[in-house]
Amino acid sequence: MQLDSLRHDYRFWNLVHDLVIRKNCQLLFHKGEEVWLEDDSVKPTRIFRIVRKDLDWANRYKEEMVATAKKMELIRRERRLREVQAENIYVTVLPPVDDYSSLTSPLYVGKKKKTVVHTSFIFQDEKTQGAVLSERLLQSGFLLSNLPVDGELEPMQLDAKMVALKYELKLYADKKKKEEKELFSFGKPMVTYALLVMNVFIFILIELYGDSESILTLVEVGAKYSPLILDGEWWRIITSMFIHIGFLHLLMNSLALYFLGTLVERIYGSFRFVFIYFTAGVIGTLVSFWMNLSIGAGASGAIFGLFGALLYFGLNYRKLFFRTMGANVLIVLAINLAFGFLIPVVDNSAHVGGLIGGFLAAYVIQLPKQKKSVKQLIAVVSLFIMSLVPFLFADALLPKDEFDLLEAQIAYLYIEEEKLSEAYTFLERPYARGTDVGEIYFYLGYLKIKDEEISEAKELFEQALEKNPNLHPAYFNLSLIVEAEEDYDQALEYIQKAIELNPDRDEQYIERLKELENR
Repeated sequence: MQLDSLRHDYRFWNLVHDLVIRKNCQLLFHKGEEVWLEDDSVKPTRIFRIVRKDLDWANRYKEEMVATAKKMELIRRERRLREVQAENIYVTVLPPVDDYSSLTSPLYVGKKKKTVVHTSFIFQDEKTQGAVLSERLLQSGFLLSNLPVDGELEPMQLDAKMVALKYELKLYADKKKKEEKELFSFGKPMVTYALLVMNVFIFILIELYGDSESILTLVEVGAKYSPLILDGEWWRIITSMFIHIGFLHLLMNSLALYFLGTLVERIYGSFRFVFIYFTAGVIGTLVSFWMNLSIGAGASGAIFGLFGALLYFGLNYRKLFFRTMGANVLIVLAINLAFGFLIPVVDNSAHVGGLIGGFLAAYVIQLPKQKKSVKQLIAVVSLFIMSLVPFLFADALLPKDEFDLLEAQIAYLYIEEEKLSEAYTFLERPYARGTDVGEIYFYLGYLKIKDEEISEAKELFEQALEKNPNLHPAYFNLSLIVEAEEDYDQALEYIQKAIELNPDRDEQYIERLKELENR
């Protein structure tokens, strides 16, 4: 009996050795003579539980099988696997003494029965001294080479073979562990830390200069402002990556950069990390430039590029990716993208652009020690096209009237702060292009009044009304100008039109009307 037990010990380790080294199954759990393995090279994923155990009664096995089935379902949920085909294999000297035929029936677990557990026995045939395989195992194709006839082997030979198998398994496990560790320790996250310090330092400088949540401050310090980018200030595509709008924006991006940046820099190394980070940031800003007219700032595009780099890592090391961080990365990415689509203030165009840019940048630069591929050229061409489109097709792609309205809004804010020369700067560009936005002419007219150039102001107010007949402040100002020219009837007509167009019936308009009526 002792020899039989030893033979099955050997068969147990030989089976594990075969699945791990020859079939490349991944070790999930190992305790004593119980081993859990995963093979995701087939669909659905196959999980093996191999146990060296001798029990007498079928009900003892039944209790274990139920508990095992629950654990298999738990693994499926934790790993977010669609389906699992589980093999619960007992290596035992003899089968149970009572009827165990029901034990080999499959167990279906979970509400939708996505986990199927098949139990099999490998036991001793007393006549042949060989191992008896269940029909299930014979048909699976996994166990045809790992159970040699060993009836003539002596105990010392079996012991020696088991020692050799265990040693080889240990060497293999150590090698795999070392290889995986090297994948996550190629570089040190020095650039990530430098970027974090730089972002905080720039934020403090901006707060000292003005207010990081002020539109005017953001434009002045280099945020993404499309009209100025069109006017030649392409450097804003880079500077906007280091500007953050308020402390909360800085905090959230800093946390994301810390967790993602340190990981990506360890995987890719500092040089590759810099290439990925800045390429993603530039592409993200360019996509935002095409699709989002609002003033933009922040490192979000570059940070989403780090997600893209991790997806490229997952594409090359799928098993390791999903076994370590894959599920979390995909969930966090999905939540952030969904949040961006649902919340209008979030610039999701920069996020999506950065994600694509980071993935393509990782494809171009590739992982350390990765062989060169023709696909790198495709990634280079894709990045080149995404970078070139705004230069070549800016006039066709970008809605100038909406940009001109944005310029008018910026000019109004400067007028509110009595910075009239700055307001002129933002009005003159669209005016020179012959804009159709009436507000541009109106604010220029207002500035001309400030400069006591009344005739030019009058002409600009009239042009404003040609472009936008509903611009009631222009009627109000024209009323003042023609009154000074002693054309009271025209002045009265203008103020009546202003009141008609003003839904709030401004008190200033009403008082103006009364004065003219009294005349």
